[in-house]
Amino acid sequence: MQTNSGVGQLEHVRKSLLDASSAKEFVKMVLKLDQQIACTVSVLLWKMWDARNKVNAGDPPLSTQIICQITLEVAGLVQKQGTTHKPAAMPKLKWSRPPHSENKL
Repeated sequence: MQTNSGVGQLEHVRKSLLDASSAKEFVKMVLKLDQQIACTVSVLLWKMWDARNKVNAGDPPLSTQIICQITLEVAGLVQKQGTTHKPAAMPKLKWSRPPHSENKL
């Protein structure tokens, strides 16, 4: 398992994202990142939002170390799952006329 140094290695990404002039530009910049880094950044943003909401609800704050640890664990699971599961093919649905014996409502 990685330590919070894994998140700490993203300092150059953090600095570049600070240059975004809007939320839309920020999201575009995240989407242009390497998939693994974009996943980690997204999970970190989610965990920070989640931790803030829990504090607002009266829970004790999480330490930065715990937030980083959870981020790396969840990002690792998301990335691992993304490589092992492929979405099922959607069946092609085609409309067909109901049988003459059924009344249409």
